[in-house]
Amino acid sequence: MNEPKNPERRGFVKALGVAAGGALVPSSTRDETASVRMRSLVSRAAPVMCPGAYDVLSARLIELHGFEAMVVGGSACSASMYGVPDYGLVSITELIELAARIAGAVEIPVLADADDGGGSPLNVYRAMQGFERAGIAAVMIEDHVQVKHVGGEGELVPTHVMADKVKAAVDARRGDTIVLARADSVSVGESVEAAIERGVAYAEAGADMLFFAGMALEDCPRAADAAQKPLMTTVRDTPLDILKRQKITLAVYAAHALQLALGAADRGLAELKRNARIDGFRDHAIDGETYSKLLRSDEERTRARKYHLT
Repeated sequence: MNEPKNPERRGFVKALGVAAGGALVPSSTRDETASVRMRSLVSRAAPVMCPGAYDVLSARLIELHGFEAMVVGGSACSASMYGVPDYGLVSITELIELAARIAGAVEIPVLADADDGGGSPLNVYRAMQGFERAGIAAVMIEDHVQVKHVGGEGELVPTHVMADKVKAAVDARRGDTIVLARADSVSVGESVEAAIERGVAYAEAGADMLFFAGMALEDCPRAADAAQKPLMTTVRDTPLDILKRQKITLAVYAAHALQLALGAADRGLAELKRNARIDGFRDHAIDGETYSKLLRSDEERTRARKYHLT
């Protein structure tokens, strides 16, 4: 089965293949373009800005504003899909399905959060295959236990278990998909040295990039030098030149789009409830032309004319 040339149809077929366990999409249809572009981006000297998408329209808006990559995070998925916190409540299948829909709707590379990869290294192996079929450019796997952040700082799996998960992800891939390993030692109250030790082990297991969650920026150069791998970090408002000095390659703005959208909706709905109207609504709302671009209405109309529907 040859992969459709139409990118929207290609995205649909990828998502369908993921939902069916991959049976409908043979290995010959893998799209490695996104992962190759992501590798090119993270090889540059300047940090790559990577906002978080929580649905297809937010992903297209990120792309429309000229960002070169995006992330589909577990926290945003949990919040947008089910309105629950990032406590490991969303399954690996659900993470893959949302990432597939988003990757199939945009052209820029997508980094997908895989949480703990679904469990054991065998689960990670299968999850990696699913993410790769979905056209994901990079996959992040963390060393938290499955039920994370609940009732305190959290708990980590043994280093050798996470190293085996990284090996499984590397073994499973058939293209250039980036394996990004997350070390949470600092965020659960352990030392920077413990985090670096884990990061080195994950790098030796084959991880292409590392994320030292909770680590202060000033400690990141030491971690990067020890592991000899590019680093990702989450960012709120740190300037890019500072990130560059601290050897950060990928700057992730995980929840910015979601929180901005909710903030705007919260203010607008509160005003609507008070006044039965929103002053200057059209000045605050997205304009019709941009909305039409996000929906790709022109493409659909062109397709409709081709099939004599208009």
